[in-house]
Amino acid sequence: LELVVPADGSDGEDVIIEEEELGNDAPASSPALNAEVETLADGFEFTEGPIWIPATGANASLPNATLLFSDMRTNTIYSWSEADGIGVYSNNSMGTNGKALDLDGQLVGFRSGPRNVARGADPETAQVVASEYEGARFNSPNDGAVNPVDGAIFFSDPIWGILARPNETQELDFHGIYRIDADDASLSLELGGLAMPNGVAFSEEGDILFVSDTGGLPIHPTPELRSDEPPPTISAWALQDGRVLQPPVPLWSREDFSDGMCYNERGLWSTRSGMGPSEYGPKGLVLTDPATGQEIGHIPIDAPTNVECHTDQDGVLYVTSANKISKVTLL
Repeated sequence: LELVVPADGSDGEDVIIEEEELGNDAPASSPALNAEVETLADGFEFTEGPIWIPATGANASLPNATLLFSDMRTNTIYSWSEADGIGVYSNNSMGTNGKALDLDGQLVGFRSGPRNVARGADPETAQVVASEYEGARFNSPNDGAVNPVDGAIFFSDPIWGILARPNETQELDFHGIYRIDADDASLSLELGGLAMPNGVAFSEEGDILFVSDTGGLPIHPTPELRSDEPPPTISAWALQDGRVLQPPVPLWSREDFSDGMCYNERGLWSTRSGMGPSEYGPKGLVLTDPATGQEIGHIPIDAPTNVECHTDQDGVLYVTSANKISKVTLL
């Protein structure tokens, strides 16, 4: 199997990462959850960053009761709704990967194209809220979430956008999790010791941060950072006054490969994608006990990349995959 790392709206060439051949011998690490998986649309190239715009409460410039998601390789954001079906929301996503709504209902995009975080409904005119740390450009803002209590934006900054654009270089010598303050937009590095941070989510009380880390990257474009260690993990971190409690020691951490994540009243949802080794369990949507880190169950889905669990319908989630968008209804 192969994974194409998308060019994220750039003019760079796609990078092919060879994967191991994934057979059907993956261990059944948890029971299969009872759910119906419906394909809403397919034929895309690499979908990511689903976000549900609620029927009420979002900024008036956003389409309500609508799902937005990106096709990274075509630099397009699509929309889907029960009323209108599939449509094009933006023909220039600016490399927007993950998305979140702030406490004012405005859209926040984590953009690997221009390597920044921006707020606004239109990617081309969105206001940049952060683009560098201590004078160095971010690597490739990938995914993020808004703390439901204080409105701070947390986001991950791995290397994938630079990897897809060989003409660009890494200015930072690490991959971090950052926080943007909701009041004064000040930026702070919350976690700087991760290998390749990816998915970000919060507990409902805003006191726990969940992070997926896809582990060492042996084809890293920066020679000093090339490694197949450490292994991929999902971890939970305590927050105090909205910041990661120091010294940063996880409440729990388990080896597992996940892309995007989402937290709701049922627990922590993660996406065990085809890029990860089969030793971590079946591919698909995985539900974890947020208090212990123990895997509760999974829903088989091929090559998931991200999940949206905050929707207007109880028990309904949306999952992006390599080439399609799916609706998951828990039964």
